[in-house]
Amino acid sequence: MKTIKIILLAFILVGTNLAEAYSKVVITIVIARHRDCEGFGLCKISAEGTIPLNRNTGHATADIDGAGHFKLTINKNTDLTPEAFDKYFSNGVFVCEDDFPVPTEVLKSLGYTRNYTITKGNYNITTGRDGLMTITF
Repeated sequence: MKTIKIILLAFILVGTNLAEAYSKVVITIVIARHRDCEGFGLCKISAEGTIPLNRNTGHATADIDGAGHFKLTINKNTDLTPEAFDKYFSNGVFVCEDDFPVPTEVLKSLGYTRNYTITKGNYNITTGRDGLMTITF
């Protein structure tokens, strides 16, 4: 009987972690460093709809995974211009020259209630099928 209670408790605890999944939201990103919208990194993120693509603007799906990491998934074939892909994503690493606080409105749309700051650094890009790229911050 004791073993069943322990297994049940373990199942409840694992289930609790799985239940803390967050929604995904389509966002618009402006790719450039935060302080002046030049260089490399994230200048702006907005969940208020998409805007036309240009040399440093793209679309992405944002979510926060079960481990609490902010993730961007981008389709290189449809969410970026070829120029933006070549400049910011083609070497397999996404460079953030500045810390970037994720806007509260984006976090709220994900159902995330805390603050989140992407720290400056280099982030590996995972490339999947059909041109999907994921960056985990």
